[in-house]
Amino acid sequence: MASDGSGFTVSCADSYKQFTDSLFGSTPYMLTEMYVEGANCSTLDSAIVYILDGKCHAFSDFGIQATLNANKSITVFQGANDTCSETDYSEEIPSDMINSDECIQDSMKVYSNFGVEANTTTNSTTSTANSTTNTATNTTAGSTSVASTSVAPTIAILVSMIAHTIFAH
Repeated sequence: MASDGSGFTVSCADSYKQFTDSLFGSTPYMLTEMYVEGANCSTLDSAIVYILDGKCHAFSDFGIQATLNANKSITVFQGANDTCSETDYSEEIPSDMINSDECIQDSMKVYSNFGVEANTTTNSTTSTANSTTNTATNTTAGSTSVASTSVAPTIAILVSMIAHTIFAH
């Protein structure tokens, strides 16, 4: 742990969905599977996890804020800076598209552990040949930000270095 209270961890797991469930427990999160564009969600490219706490989480020179709305939809806001004071991108994901295995915009599927009796993320299946799951956890003064990426083994080291750079700030 650094003197400023921040820390960095990289973990590998066979299933990023089960690992995410165990990492977050009952804390609401959103897992977004990103697929190769134009492949109609048939070739997984990466997976990213955001805590649904409505707070801005800084990543280098931008911020991400994911919020669980009262109607069980999720709003994702990307700030043009690390404080989320300027909008770069914002989208609301309707509740009927979450945990549905539906391919959104031909390139992503969204899962969450909120509002269900069992964590549906562990029941969803996505086949990826020869992949490694790297999860980076950043802890600063009691708050935790997590990003998880599933990648081919040949670039796993590069992703670990990038994640270290992102979370080191």
